[in-house]
Amino acid sequence: MKLDMAISTAQAKISAAELKEQEISKKKREEALKIEQKQLEKDLKKQREAKTKGLTRYEIQAIEFDWLFDDDNGKKFLIALAHTDDIEVFSVKIIQHIIFFLWSYYKMAIALWIMFPFILYFIMFIIYATFINNRKAVESDSNGNYHRTDLAFVIILLVLVAYNIYIEVRQMIYYKVKYFTTFWNLIDLTSLIMNAFVLIADLSKLNL
Repeated sequence: MKLDMAISTAQAKISAAELKEQEISKKKREEALKIEQKQLEKDLKKQREAKTKGLTRYEIQAIEFDWLFDDDNGKKFLIALAHTDDIEVFSVKIIQHIIFFLWSYYKMAIALWIMFPFILYFIMFIIYATFINNRKAVESDSNGNYHRTDLAFVIILLVLVAYNIYIEVRQMIYYKVKYFTTFWNLIDLTSLIMNAFVLIADLSKLNL
């Protein structure tokens, strides 16, 4: 009887020890799995970074074209480029880079000294020719608000017309006879001259 109890006790201790070992090994396996999972995540992160770095490669090209500004050949080249009918020329990368560079260099000057004055002149002339003249026609007082406003508009518009004529004259000096062979140049010049006559005629009617 005592022997059976001793055997049972020994078996129970062995079972408890085995269960304990199993729990320890289970924890070790879980810890090992966590370590492997972290390592796998690190490896995946490195692969993503390597892949991303591979997609963000840069290609640097240098083009020396300071001769465009210092040499007469550069001036001739730009004139030929501006008047060429061969559109395929503009598919050449070097030509595209030169155009983009020149545009970034001159676009503010073009906007400030050519586009903005013309837009101001265009808008003011429309307001003057429609709203101001209509209001002035029904105003009985020659010294009224609309007559004075009309005078201010005429003076400002004459200055803007003179400025735009100056730009056209510069083009005449540069292109010489070729200026008059372009239809749109003739339209611009005729429009400015006719508007100047209208403004001067209106100015002569005002009581100054």
